[in-house]
Amino acid sequence: MAFQTLFQPSFQTQINAANALQGLAQLPRRLSLVGIKLAGGSATADAPTAIASEADAIAKFGRGSEMHLMYRWAVLGQREYGAGCPIYGAPLADPAGTAAEAEYTLTGTSTAAGDIVIRIAGEYVRTTVPSGTTATDAASALADAIDASLDRTGHTAASALGVATATCAWTGVTGNDYRHEVVSVPAGLTCAAAVSVAGAGAAALTTALGNLESGDYGWIAVSQHTSTEVTAIGTHITNTFADNVQRWRHVAIAENASTSAAKTLAGAANSEGVLVLCQRGGRAPEALLASYVQAQLAAEPDPALPFKAPMELPSLWLPDEADWFTSAEIEDAGPAGVFLISVNDAGTQATYVRAVTTKTTIDGNANPALLDYSISASLFELARQLRVAYQRNFSRAKRNTLTKRAIYSGVLKVLRDLERIEILQNVEANRDQLAVLDSSDDPSIAVTGYRVQVPASVIPPLLSIQTTLNLLLQ
Repeated sequence: MAFQTLFQPSFQTQINAANALQGLAQLPRRLSLVGIKLAGGSATADAPTAIASEADAIAKFGRGSEMHLMYRWAVLGQREYGAGCPIYGAPLADPAGTAAEAEYTLTGTSTAAGDIVIRIAGEYVRTTVPSGTTATDAASALADAIDASLDRTGHTAASALGVATATCAWTGVTGNDYRHEVVSVPAGLTCAAAVSVAGAGAAALTTALGNLESGDYGWIAVSQHTSTEVTAIGTHITNTFADNVQRWRHVAIAENASTSAAKTLAGAANSEGVLVLCQRGGRAPEALLASYVQAQLAAEPDPALPFKAPMELPSLWLPDEADWFTSAEIEDAGPAGVFLISVNDAGTQATYVRAVTTKTTIDGNANPALLDYSISASLFELARQLRVAYQRNFSRAKRNTLTKRAIYSGVLKVLRDLERIEILQNVEANRDQLAVLDSSDDPSIAVTGYRVQVPASVIPPLLSIQTTLNLLLQ
């Protein structure tokens, strides 16, 4: 369903009215992660592969790889949501470039036993040292603790002369998203954290996304989050929504630097199939945030169900209070297509503000009709149900008046079934606007195809939109 505009979401779908008689299809719900693997991982770069478990993720992508951590966070998101779906990965090869590094510089000698506690991307790393521990020995102990945290932090470490150097397990710019903090040290010791090497290099998404085009991956989380990725994702969405592919989906990236940066990416995307998340100052790196949130969206079988406050996200560590969004910022960024993660009223848990897409304009004019995530999710559900219905029951039907009538009946049955489970509304009140056309009605329709016209007002949030959704069936 290539939603060029709300009013002409021209999509070629294959509808089977006969399947509609059997009820709605159980559509597959799959999440795919797109992030960096290590050279030792057995998976083929850019090729989609199912992930059976964390052990499988380690074997395919490498322990402590970006893909390994993205999988952990996707599972965490689904576990907290209480529902799940199959998770796949389309791993990117470790790019040429530099791995990000941070130094923890210790000085002094401990005068009491205690813990050195740091955080890497919000994950606590702790090591206990006795009284009398020198800076050199303390740095060595801290490096060992960082090494032991590889599964959680994606970092290894080495020490020398009182400095523990934490190195991201993969190369590239996404290593810069990992925040390094000192929490506490025993009396007599001091510790300071500072980035010593900025990660450099990026993997191209084109091949991995291309390999996902023909598969039924309704939700995709991408680790890299620059304008380059937005362009690649936009091409991917155009391709998958095309008449000859018909694989409607939502692709998510995150940008935690600022609402301004997130708004820039959202404005460049401007698509009902693209989500730009933002938790300003969030300790979970963008790749992990996108994986966590997309895992929850993918797990929810009701596309019309909104994701918004007061839904809490207990595993997302809170930003510093100075980074919490103000009401004015929320009112500005949300309508601009930024999917915000904020803080609950008590200031104790992260929470969704409102799940939105980046679709803020239609035909060059400001129009929020497709902004809410649940709207495009419902439209995609409708398109997928109609496509499956046709495939099951009309793929070999003769082209005649009886078939055309049967398609109309089948489409109406799908609409009624979706209304019955509260995804659509007012189907009977709007059925006079439902039509099935062929080349005898409109010469622009291919002789092998049909066009179904569905009133937009059957989608609950589009009740006041007096127009028709055009679905090209072929």
